[in-house]
Amino acid sequence: MEVMIVTVVLTIMAMVAIPTFISLLPGMRLNGSARDIFVVMNQTRMRAVAENTIGIIKFDPSNNTFTAWLDDGPAGNNWALDASDTSIKSGSMETGVSISSTTIPSHTFGYNSRGLPVGTPGAYAVTLTNSEGDTQQVQVNALGIIKMP
Repeated sequence: MEVMIVTVVLTIMAMVAIPTFISLLPGMRLNGSARDIFVVMNQTRMRAVAENTIGIIKFDPSNNTFTAWLDDGPAGNNWALDASDTSIKSGSMETGVSISSTTIPSHTFGYNSRGLPVGTPGAYAVTLTNSEGDTQQVQVNALGIIKMP
């Protein structure tokens, strides 16, 4: 009798907990993808400063992917990923998360050897959207500081 009562209580708890957990997944995936972008931007900035070169991150909204590398190959600072460039990281967004927009020209962003954004100074942002329509931004200011508001 006691085993049956415990089984019923556990079943009721599972019936409440599982749908709640499933409803949290899109938000968790959105935050995880935003953290990935945040981390790769930080890594690219630190490596560009440490290696005294330009660090590049290219976002591909059509495939929801990103690629980061140091533009340090013999071809020079051509902003293209060559076979001789040092790769930092490539990745894609979590399931159900897309790169909905960027304020980055040509979706390609770079840091110079001092950790400052290359190009016209200003704020840059990558906006991610999940299957529920929620959004999360990763922003970079003119000093190269990265934040997730």
